Amino acid sequence: MTVADLDQHAPRLDQHRLLGWDGMAALVDPAGAIEWWCHPRLDDDPSLWRLLDPDGAVAQWSGAVARRTGDRTVGPSLRTVVEVGGREVACWDALLRHDGRPFIARLVRAAHGPVPVSHHLDASPMRGTSTAVHLRALHGVEERHGPVTTAALEAVPHEWRAVLLGSPSALDAPWTVDSLVEQIEEAEARSANWDAPTSVITIHRERVVVALGVLDACTAAGTGAVIASPTTSLPEVRGADRQFDYRYAWLRDAALAASIAALVGEVGVAGRHVDWLVDRCVACGGIPDPMSAVDGEATPAETALPDVQGWASSRPVRLGNAARDQLQLDGPGHVAEAVWITATTSGRLHRAGFGVVADLADAVGADGQGPSAGIWELREPANVSSADVGRWLLFDRAVRLSWLHEPWAWRRRRPWREARRAARQRFLDGRLPSGAAPLVYGEPHADGAGLLPVVLGLLPASDPVAAELVDGTFRELGHGDPVDALRRYPLAVDDGFHGDAGCFVPVSWWGVSALAQLGRVRAAEELADRLCQSLPGLQGEVIAPDGEVLGNTPLVWSHAEAARALYLLRVAGIRDRAGRVGVAAWRALQLARAQRTGRSSRSQKVKNPS
Repeated sequence: MTVADLDQHAPRLDQHRLLGWDGMAALVDPAGAIEWWCHPRLDDDPSLWRLLDPDGAVAQWSGAVARRTGDRTVGPSLRTVVEVGGREVACWDALLRHDGRPFIARLVRAAHGPVPVSHHLDASPMRGTSTAVHLRALHGVEERHGPVTTAALEAVPHEWRAVLLGSPSALDAPWTVDSLVEQIEEAEARSANWDAPTSVITIHRERVVVALGVLDACTAAGTGAVIASPTTSLPEVRGADRQFDYRYAWLRDAALAASIAALVGEVGVAGRHVDWLVDRCVACGGIPDPMSAVDGEATPAETALPDVQGWASSRPVRLGNAARDQLQLDGPGHVAEAVWITATTSGRLHRAGFGVVADLADAVGADGQGPSAGIWELREPANVSSADVGRWLLFDRAVRLSWLHEPWAWRRRRPWREARRAARQRFLDGRLPSGAAPLVYGEPHADGAGLLPVVLGLLPASDPVAAELVDGTFRELGHGDPVDALRRYPLAVDDGFHGDAGCFVPVSWWGVSALAQLGRVRAAEELADRLCQSLPGLQGEVIAPDGEVLGNTPLVWSHAEAARALYLLRVAGIRDRAGRVGVAAWRALQLARAQRTGRSSRSQKVKNPS
């Protein structure tokens, strides 16, 4: 069976699992084929890329037919059972490092009696800068024909046989199956700590476990930068042009990672993400660029690869991202939120973090209210309401952090308070007759980002405008009756691209968060249930009209918003039963635990100022 033949039976995007941890990420299909891997860095050109083209590079067990997969959606190792020649074979894949260089160990074992198996590696480069993958067989015989290497071996019961994939510097070590199994077990033991923070969450805890795993895999080792997704050009719409490269570090994603880690008790992890944000903002000066490469350098310019077919023939396939030059004001607001959340959940003040927030507030305050790309990265700048949400959030957190760090500095806070009031008033005055926020002031299209003032507590539940905003957004952008997901903006918006992008996963989780903040606990729980029923373990960007989940997978933003929504739902449940006093007591208990443990069980990222 050829690679093209196998691709005809390729699974949907939402059937893939993430082989990933510690800043390494690869996508595995149900038959154990590794269809996507960028190495050694998360933003390097892909080395395995059949995900985007049936003739693309892939590592697979020849003739393997999917039978069943392990329970894990994400992890440093994944287990798969396949059928080869009518016989069951157990596969155990792991992402490991040797002297800092990533490599993949592929172990196989027969269920009943010896089974001849063949591993096929097609290392055809996507373009000349791709890092080639090499194969080393610890068992069996290798044959190489151009970019294709095969290893024929025999899988036997009760004993693992192995092949290795990676660069020669990682593969040439004196590996044995026993030494590989020892490293795999050490990695699995560390990833088991992803379960620890879920005591904070009461429903759909597995979503938080997966979210922490995705964050770990998407946090670059050596820098602590958080990429938006390990993939590029997976389409938001089949066959359209909504494909983008998300393998870069957005301020928003790093800030969300810090906020979510702090909320679930991962104080050490949150602190490291805040450190990266501080270094990033200091390096930029003024209003920072919305994204960078994982090493802090400029994001590559956007280019299209005309010779790559694209998933489901969706073109263009893009590398680099044109949004690197945009003005986005939600980023500074999320940075301020991350510093604030980390301080209030850990009791530890971050002086440098406050300094960055203060500088951002001064820079944004001096910038005025001109057009920007907004949270949706519009290619044509406009007077978007989400920019005022970003300003409102930034100035609010700057004022609050100032009270913690320098309560005497009332003169410094005065312009921030005035700027906060002005941003709030512009946002509220600009609302549509339905109560929803507009995408662009003066135009009739609603914006899902209008839920953020409620999600982030800028508008308290006691303010009747909060309910109007949420109800109006659900009416304008909700899908289904009852609502089971929300769009980011209506189909009528001309954003420069083609096709019905369906409902947006992060906005749908904002819907859960907003309902929880309003105290509508039952409605929030029911929406969370519907989302968890429809969404796969690895969440992408968009829920298509037919229910398929599309877009770059996994998307850090989607997983982070799921974790935040479930946390806020937990808080709302406590408030519903025990009132505000109960919430205050519960948060005090969480703060005491965080201060006592200083929990940092996840990967120790080495900070390298960018």
